[in-house]
Amino acid sequence: EMAQKIIDGARLGPFFKHVLTESSIIKRKPDPEVYKLAANRVRVNNKDLVIHEDSPTGVRAAKAAGSPVAAFPVHDKLIFEPSPDAIFMSWKNLDPREVMELLLSKKEVK
Repeated sequence: EMAQKIIDGARLGPFFKHVLTESSIIKRKPDPEVYKLAANRVRVNNKDLVIHEDSPTGVRAAKAAGSPVAAFPVHDKLIFEPSPDAIFMSWKNLDPREVMELLLSKKEVK
């Protein structure tokens, strides 16, 4: 699928054990179903599941699931409501482990 091609193209494959797409769920974002399913698949609480999103709808879904969210918007004009926990304009020079540590250190995630 397209999601796997993007992950592989960005050389992020080693950081993802599971990839869920629209075909994995019944309810679409902003419903949090996909993120609740993801937490269930990896057997963690949603507050410990770091979500990477590129759209306001995805950020809403992740926040509704109770997960910390790193937004990687497709352009700088996007408005996020609610706000993600962090916004990055590119993966360039980012270490995914550092992003996860940053987001998981915020214990205020509801």
